[in-house]
Amino acid sequence: MSVYLSLADFKGRVNPKLIEDVEDTELQTAIDDAESTFNSYIQTKYTLPLSNVTNDTKRHICNLAVWYVVGYRGFNPDSPNDQLFKSLYEQSILWIKEASRENGVYLDTAQQANGDKLSYSPRIKSGYSFEPVSNVNGVFISRG
Repeated sequence: MSVYLSLADFKGRVNPKLIEDVEDTELQTAIDDAESTFNSYIQTKYTLPLSNVTNDTKRHICNLAVWYVVGYRGFNPDSPNDQLFKSLYEQSILWIKEASRENGVYLDTAQQANGDKLSYSPRIKSGYSFEPVSNVNGVFISRG
């Protein structure tokens, strides 16, 4: 069962074309797997589950789940869409790793409000960008 990203929220964040042939149970498994991956990185720094996650956190968990959905149907290295999903996955893993560091980003809005730990801006390694990505062949992940 999802804690941070509901199935409805996930569906609202992705282009329906991406998931039109995927059963809800498979989508839920992808979300659960993405949350598990996320938790595995942050468990040493935060008390889990987080109480109020930021929209950034939800977006990055969504990017992981999309990558897992792509894995269910098979990755096509020649597809610009699949390359985009891979890139978003890799960027999200970098963001989550940064969030798990001592001076990383806030993941829990309650901890942020209390002034607990951390600064709010991630330090991105040179060559990586987290800017919004535009539509590629009719499929993209929304930035909401």
